[in-house]
Amino acid sequence: MRMKHLIGALSMCAASMTTTSVDAAILRFTIIGSYSATWDLNSSAAPSFYQSNAGFAIWNTSGTFSGAVQDEADVTFYNAAVGGGINIYDVQGDINLLAADGPQLYTGPESVPVFKLGTFALTEFRGTGTYTLTVTDVSAIPEPASAGLAFAGLGVLYATRRARR
Repeated sequence: MRMKHLIGALSMCAASMTTTSVDAAILRFTIIGSYSATWDLNSSAAPSFYQSNAGFAIWNTSGTFSGAVQDEADVTFYNAAVGGGINIYDVQGDINLLAADGPQLYTGPESVPVFKLGTFALTEFRGTGTYTLTVTDVSAIPEPASAGLAFAGLGVLYATRRARR
């Protein structure tokens, strides 16, 4: 019977550590290679503009974009039908920072895209540059305080069990 209670308590603790909130995930986009940039997007971010079977744009994306006047750019994701890939445009400086071909980086219709996670190879559109884009879910990483609280709870459960004996 004691083992059953202990397993139940451990299961509840493990479940509390692995469950996620109903909020959308935060995705981190990192480009390295001939150009570098990093930005975060909400996984359910609504496109600022989209065209079916062509792509969509998210305007005024905050991040770190090499060569940008400010830490903000318009980011466009292209459908495979038009060559896939990505475009980064600095509105403040009125300059195209990156135009790269590659795979389509999302699934679903352009009006409600779902980003793919992983590492993707990109190549310069009409050029020779090569890039690696990594898309990760940074909201899935537990905060140290959350993990510490969970382990403290396990310690209290263990101490309570020992005291009952």
